[in-house]
Amino acid sequence: CIGESVVLQGSGGISYQWSPATDLDDPTAQLPISTPTSGLTYTLTVTDNNGCVNTDETTVTVNPLPMVEAGPDSMICQNATVVLQASGATSYLWSPLVGLSDPQSATPEASPLQETTYFVTGTDANGCVNIDSVSISIFSVVANSGNYVICQSDSVLVTVTGGATYTWLPTDGVSSPDAASAYLSPETSTTYTVSVTSNAGCLAETEVNVEVLTVPVAGFSASFDATCDGIFASFENLSDNADAYFWSFGDGANASDYEPTHIYGAGPGNVITLIAYNNDSLCVDSAVVDYSGQWFGNDTINIRYSNVFTPNYDGINDCFKPEIDGRFSDCYELKVFNRWGELLFESVAGQNHCWDGRTKGGILVPEGTYYYISVVRGMDHAGYVTVIYQ
Repeated sequence: CIGESVVLQGSGGISYQWSPATDLDDPTAQLPISTPTSGLTYTLTVTDNNGCVNTDETTVTVNPLPMVEAGPDSMICQNATVVLQASGATSYLWSPLVGLSDPQSATPEASPLQETTYFVTGTDANGCVNIDSVSISIFSVVANSGNYVICQSDSVLVTVTGGATYTWLPTDGVSSPDAASAYLSPETSTTYTVSVTSNAGCLAETEVNVEVLTVPVAGFSASFDATCDGIFASFENLSDNADAYFWSFGDGANASDYEPTHIYGAGPGNVITLIAYNNDSLCVDSAVVDYSGQWFGNDTINIRYSNVFTPNYDGINDCFKPEIDGRFSDCYELKVFNRWGELLFESVAGQNHCWDGRTKGGILVPEGTYYYISVVRGMDHAGYVTVIYQ
């Protein structure tokens, strides 16, 4: 057979010469090996001990390999059977043996449970051998992923391949229940079953799991107070189902605290944004409040002064100090004098103390009128206050 070798048999002398030397390993050997690619006649010249010479011939016939065919590749349904079709030889041997009815038949039945490539070895009448193979695949479907995680009101695009027709169940939250690709947006975690039919009528199924996470709800309120240094803003976080936050104060500053505070310059308000996250920042919600139409200023301060107070420890009007809208304790001072100019009480910036009707020595002053000077953010105010004990 083509591709095989044969040992030529010379005899009758002490030296040998084969011709032609084509395809011989040693043309002067008594038993050379010939590996021809086509039929060939060799002439052998033999010389004996007496120097006498004689010749002989031998012909090597090269048979072609059989044209073994294992048949075309095919796809079958799950748990189905296909008949393999071998040809081109007189005897056959199939491998592997898994799922075959008769490995020595030209037409065995094959029932593989998974994609399998079968090899068939065919032998012809000359004993020449050749091999071919055939692949049998099982109809199945593939989703681009089996598990997804989305936030409420979001969707995910899932594509299933391998079939001719598709059916998604349940249909709730499926954009196209009869298409290979569909946007899935269930309200709660859902397992979808996709039934797929091939052109040959095979049926297969796959599952797609979509886990739905609850989204956070962002919300906040803000309060603004004039201070010595600007507008003090405090924020109440009203968000629900969130575990991380990002605040944008609208003036280039930001924070990640739960309930931050911030100092603005006097002037119009800002657009403030709170972004709330949960599930490792997978789900997001935001709240935006526009304060730009409001004016926040500490350039004009509303200060109210009482002209009478009663330090009799009844819990009503027991202490005297200016009533100021805002946070000005760090820049507010108060001094109280008697009619002779003696300093009775002093509260410096940062103390925020009020006068309880006592002198610096702790003695209650008599009823009467006293002079005071207050300073708030550098603005002086002087006046009189009357002490009454009734």
